[in-house]
Amino acid sequence: MIKKITLLLNALMLVSLIYSQIPNQTDQKIVDSLCLLLPEAEGNAKVDILNQLALNLAPRSYDSSYQFASEALNLSKELDYQKGHGIAVFNLGNSHYFSSDYVKSISDYLKALKLLESFEPCEEVGDLLIQLGALNLYIRNTEM
Repeated sequence: MIKKITLLLNALMLVSLIYSQIPNQTDQKIVDSLCLLLPEAEGNAKVDILNQLALNLAPRSYDSSYQFASEALNLSKELDYQKGHGIAVFNLGNSHYFSSDYVKSISDYLKALKLLESFEPCEEVGDLLIQLGALNLYIRNTEM
């Protein structure tokens, strides 16, 4: 009975990871569309587009993802756009995750969680918690 429950919980965890925040593949149509919108964008909208680019590029082009997330971070600080700032830090963590720098990734995820806590409940906080849990599970970190 315990084995069946464990198997069921593992299956549910896998399903939740499949639908987590980071897309598994880069959808080039989305990236191209966002790149077309970027030159015209201003203010918070530009931060949001930069964050979406960072998110969509993370799995395959984590260097570009890092660059867009850094730009979103700097602009969000300049604009005092707290949610954009938190998502940018989250995306920096994603780029570290895909470059296998798990220590920096966890650090960024925890910073992002602190920045995004005031926006609960929101999709980004849920995705962040899923990523944080999955990464801690992967590296067998049971102390939080």
